[in-house]
Order: sequence, then C-alpha cells, then structure tokens
Amino acid sequence: MRGSIQGFSTIYSIGNDVVKLPRISKLLAQYPLDQKNGKLENQITFQRIASKFMHPIEYSNIDKHQNNLVTYIGGIWATKEAIFKALSGFVPKKDLPPAQTIYTGLFYKINSIENGAPFVIFDDTFKSKYPQFQLFYNTYIQDTNLKALLSIAHDGDYLFANSMLVKDKKKI
Repeated sequence: MRGSIQGFSTIYSIGNDVVKLPRISKLLAQYPLDQKNGKLENQITFQRIASKFMHPIEYSNIDKHQNNLVTYIGGIWATKEAIFKALSGFVPKKDLPPAQTIYTGLFYKINSIENGAPFVIFDDTFKSKYPQFQLFYNTYIQDTNLKALLSIAHDGDYLFANSMLVKDKKKI
C-alpha cells in the first residue's frame, strides 16, 4: 500500500486493533496494583506481565493514570498490536524483530500535554539496546524517516486503535 497525505510523502502501511476492556479489568483484578501514599505499588506478577508488552516509559507513567488504568493499559495494548500489524505489512517477515522486542523496545505511546491526543515515539535507544536488530532499525525506521500516526477511540467495553506508518517529509 503506497500513497501520500498532506505533510507526508509516502504511506507505508496501516494497522488496527480492538481491545475488550473487561479483559483488562479482569487482569487487573487478578493481579492488582496496590495504592500507597498516592502511588501505585508494583505487584511483582503484574510487573512481569507488563514487561512483556509495555515500554519502560509507558510503565513509568502508570501512576499518572490511576483513575483510568483500564483504558490506559488497553490503549497501550491496542497501540502495540496496531503498530505491529502495520510493521508486518511493511517490513518483510525475515527482517522483523519478535513482537515482544518491538512492543517493549521499539516505541512507546504517550499523550499530548496540550490536548491528550495519543501519539507514538520511536525510541532512538533501540539500536543500542538491541544491536542484533540495528539493520532493521536503520533500514525501516531511520532511513525511511518513519513516523507512526495513531488514533484511539473507545466506547463502552471496546477500545479501537488505528495506526498508519508514513514517511515524515520534515526529516528529509
């Protein structure tokens, strides 16, 4: 899939995911995070689960999302899946790192301070953390000036994430 939109010269791929939020609620009920002194305490089992799909920056922001933890975690999971699906449509399978490596090291989801809109940042320390995937990073992230566009919506029990991988003309 190739095309263009204003501000970007090439659309490489798209990805989508849907999360049923009661599944996240059930996970949190089974492995709760305790609140002490206004902060969420890490329960070791939850920490092990989160380390399989959350980037350290996302995990460090859990405290900021105490009031909407289910939506926060669901949004991260859906983002990881949507971006991975988009990468799978763009990067040949032989060149793609394992999903867990992509989820926890390649990028993280944060929200804009101004308007709360979600967006994705590719972690430029990926190459040093995972030197065996340096060629992947150089070829498909850095050399293509890759940017991930993200939209998240939720309604009732469901959260939807849509991603688009594009070439960022601003970095040319």
